[in-house]
Amino acid sequence: MAVAPAFAQDAGADIDAGNSDGTPPPVVDGAPQGAAIFTPAHFRRFSPNTALEMARQIPGFMIERGDKRRGLGQGGANVLINGQRISGKSNDAVDVLSRIPAKDVIRLEVVEGASLDIPGLSGQVLNVLRASSGISGSFSYNMRLRTDQVSDGFRNANISVSGGGDSTRWSLGFETREFRGGEAGIEEVTDIFGEVIELRDEFEYYGNDRPELTGSFHKTAGNGNILNLNGQVGWNIFRGGENSQRILPDMTGIDNVRTLRRKENEFNHEVSADYEFALAGGRLKLIGLNSFEDSPTLTRFDVDFTDERLTEGGRFARDATESETIARAEYGWAAWGGDWQLSLEGALNSLEIQSALEERDEDGTLTPIDFDGAAARVEEQRSEIGLSYGRALSGRLSLQSSLGAEYSHIDQSGPLGLTRSFVRPKGFVSVVWAPNTDLALSARIERDVGQLNFFDFIASVNLNNDTENATNANLSPSQSWISEVEATQSLGAWGSFTARGYYEAISDIVDQIPVGDAGEAPGNAGSATRYGIEWTSSFLGDPIGFTGAKLDIELTLQRSQVDDPLTGERRYISDDEQRELEVNFRHDIPGSNLAWGGSFDERRNAAFVRLDSISRQVETPGALSAFVEHKDIAGLTVRGTVGNLLNRDDKVRRQVFSGRRTDPLQFTENRIRNFGTIFNIHLEGTF
Repeated sequence: MAVAPAFAQDAGADIDAGNSDGTPPPVVDGAPQGAAIFTPAHFRRFSPNTALEMARQIPGFMIERGDKRRGLGQGGANVLINGQRISGKSNDAVDVLSRIPAKDVIRLEVVEGASLDIPGLSGQVLNVLRASSGISGSFSYNMRLRTDQVSDGFRNANISVSGGGDSTRWSLGFETREFRGGEAGIEEVTDIFGEVIELRDEFEYYGNDRPELTGSFHKTAGNGNILNLNGQVGWNIFRGGENSQRILPDMTGIDNVRTLRRKENEFNHEVSADYEFALAGGRLKLIGLNSFEDSPTLTRFDVDFTDERLTEGGRFARDATESETIARAEYGWAAWGGDWQLSLEGALNSLEIQSALEERDEDGTLTPIDFDGAAARVEEQRSEIGLSYGRALSGRLSLQSSLGAEYSHIDQSGPLGLTRSFVRPKGFVSVVWAPNTDLALSARIERDVGQLNFFDFIASVNLNNDTENATNANLSPSQSWISEVEATQSLGAWGSFTARGYYEAISDIVDQIPVGDAGEAPGNAGSATRYGIEWTSSFLGDPIGFTGAKLDIELTLQRSQVDDPLTGERRYISDDEQRELEVNFRHDIPGSNLAWGGSFDERRNAAFVRLDSISRQVETPGALSAFVEHKDIAGLTVRGTVGNLLNRDDKVRRQVFSGRRTDPLQFTENRIRNFGTIFNIHLEGTF
């Protein structure tokens, strides 16, 4: 069952999404009963170029990329293409939708995921029905100008081409993904009495160039067999740094200049394939994926003094090679009034690190420094099995459930290495009730296994903050019991909203823990809880005469608790999200090609807690931007945006202790930096 968002009932729509008397909406060309139907006519006033631009205008719907899955298991993105899950892992929902030309879209359907026969999906799910009309494509170009010292960006562009027919489709895409950023301001360092002991005039800059080439191929055979092939190759060229002029206590002049330089030259690729066919009264889907990433990084800092002292500083170099290989099989069949699926998955993940640390000696020469964990390899062999069942319990009530288990064998090489194995249960039960076409209520209980970050196993050094993480081979993935309830309510011509409440009981949470007498590293810190509410809504201006206006609001309020591994006191989970508010307004002026609007974004996170320091970053008062758009200038959509209209500041407060946080405070850093005004010119079109 699904609630029909108000926009689907727009007066200009050629398909009604529901009746006011509560009777189910009509089934249209095989659309699921109760689905909210959006045809291209619904989006005509926005002049969309891609399916992504259509999806972003659906009231009350928010795209979930689904990029945090452990392996290729259930869940993932809340977007389907022609009723099929998006194939691949790095090939996320936003990327796929951006490569589908708007003219190829037949319609968009929004339905409650638990009512589908696709295990793992819950909440609102978007199904994009598309056809292919020969070779077509889309392109965009974005120019970014800054008023501060940061370099402007002129190389952010993408182009995608797709073709084929109803049974065979292909696509190619290339994206430069350039970004330039930075900020400048003053940092004060104070002692335990609040007296300023150092002033720092700082400028930080960073730039990413992430060119990426993607390709996909889809084939539906005459016998119903389905083949999907996906490939991606990319680079991440990062350059960044910080210039800090430091004045010491007497305030008579610049005592030293500290320069920090960071760079990364990453190469990555991913290939995946899946093949689905009929077998013994059901459907078998075979999936394979391989990904690889090589990331050599270098961080270097130097301190030059105004007197005769030699330059101080150091260098930390690391080459990290990551790989993931996954094989998965899913067999689905219908029996006992519902849909069943049996899944098997095996994966081999690895991370290999080669690190080198150098510090300048008394002669100013860079000298190698030995440290534990400079070279190591972490490998995980993982397998899982799951059985899912879903069915309609009545005309307005549906059930979806899954039960499974995961086995993991982790092997870490090196003098501090360790080999461990463990078994973790996982699964969920989800129920959806739609008492009428305007309201859908759902409840879900899930046992989840968290994703491991292999970098947490291996020693690392942060030269910027003068901190170090030791090797910890005892790390294991966290586990959670997640309970949630969700309500989606249509407000008729006024709009729609979705409210979700959740509670998460976490065991083996990953946090900074003591290692040895004075070291620390990410490790399992016992139990924790996290709970909150999410609100997603869209309000339309048509009922009050503000025709063409739309206001989207997304709000998350979250709280968490964990026992501090050092003090035992209750506190927030380190760096956990506490609040996020995003407001977007758009007005498409009737009878014209003009649109205008703006957005506001504000968020708060809890403090980042180490055993030797506490730091918190706050960007205030939030990011406000405004735009003006013309939808047909020589066939192009042209949009100009002005950002940071509230002159947002980046504030960081960091307390550093003489040993651990149970020892006396050594000093406090208070930093305020400004972004400056940001101008964007965006062009896009189709061919």
